[in-house]
Amino acid sequence: IGLQADELGMSWDLVMPGISDGTRAVDAVRPAYDRGYGMVFLWGSYGQAKTLVGKILTATAYREDKRAAYANMAAVLTNIRMAFDSDRQNGELTRRINWWIQRDILFIDELDKVNATPWAQQTMFDLLDQRYVRAVREDALTVIASNSTAGELDGYLQSRLGDNRLGPTV
Repeated sequence: IGLQADELGMSWDLVMPGISDGTRAVDAVRPAYDRGYGMVFLWGSYGQAKTLVGKILTATAYREDKRAAYANMAAVLTNIRMAFDSDRQNGELTRRINWWIQRDILFIDELDKVNATPWAQQTMFDLLDQRYVRAVREDALTVIASNSTAGELDGYLQSRLGDNRLGPTV
């Protein structure tokens, strides 16, 4: 699920007030988690507890027997790309993409740290579009973290992240 064994016990109280903007992230992510669906975008400079909040979210979901995963976007793309090493590429590609789509809770870290090749852009679009569809159906929660603002992202992704029915940009 993207966490080390010693991270599985992480809880919301690890984000301490006054140290960073992490409490603002918790105030956005925790209600979405309790609701069970949405799409929340966290952005800010380094050291604002975005990664910590993602790991806490994933650990909390794991302890509650939800299908959850934490990964940076480059790792997600690497995992999907590994399908091309298979003798049954099409089936393996579908299986790998579906694994990420089917998580009840998915935290994607470092969205902005991906080499934006056409394949990577298309794969990110496909994955995030399906996650958006699940959020609209009130079926899954996706939280995305980035050092870039939503305004610096692809217009289509901006429109999805700006859908206030699903969650805030913090």
